Amino acid sequence: MIMFPSLFGKNIFNYREEIAKDMLSQAPNEHGFCVFVALTHPRARGTIRLESSDPLINPNYFHDQKDINDLIGGIRIWEQLMETRAFRELGVDFSLMEKPFCSQHPFRSDNYWECIIRYAGFTEFHPTSSCKMGPLDKNDTVVDPQLRVKGIEGLRVVDASIFPKITSGNTNAPTIMVAEKAADIIRGKITINHLKRSL
Repeated sequence: MIMFPSLFGKNIFNYREEIAKDMLSQAPNEHGFCVFVALTHPRARGTIRLESSDPLINPNYFHDQKDINDLIGGIRIWEQLMETRAFRELGVDFSLMEKPFCSQHPFRSDNYWECIIRYAGFTEFHPTSSCKMGPLDKNDTVVDPQLRVKGIEGLRVVDASIFPKITSGNTNAPTIMVAEKAADIIRGKITINHLKRSL
């Protein structure tokens, strides 16, 4: 769960207008907080096709129903948290999550939360794993353990796209780690020997 100590008024999530008016704060100075339930290990996999100068990117969000189920499980934990004394004293009101675009489902049912997820879910803008690193003999890998693109001499990939699997937290620190390792590989140096523990 990710908590923000404010409400969102600007449509930074790129919601359609009819969704934005119900999901975002309409009062510029309104006090509150937001809780986002994050799916850290999605099962659905997207594709990137480079058949022309206009790449086709299909993230394939929520293609696997288990991803929806995991998010609903997270929402159920969020519900329990919001029902604690501390949050009740803050004035948490579940009815604020009753949105007209999902009114065909009983409020707070699994079907209702799935509807909310499908309409209002958004990416956390940390895409990874489109150039998977792995052994040279594996067909599903793009770069080798030295970060060299297979079949293209003199080209390496040094970013979050080489992750074989998505990390559990924010991708910033692991990406910095990849860059530091790449710098050592390219220069042929090991700059962390002084940090290694002797066993």
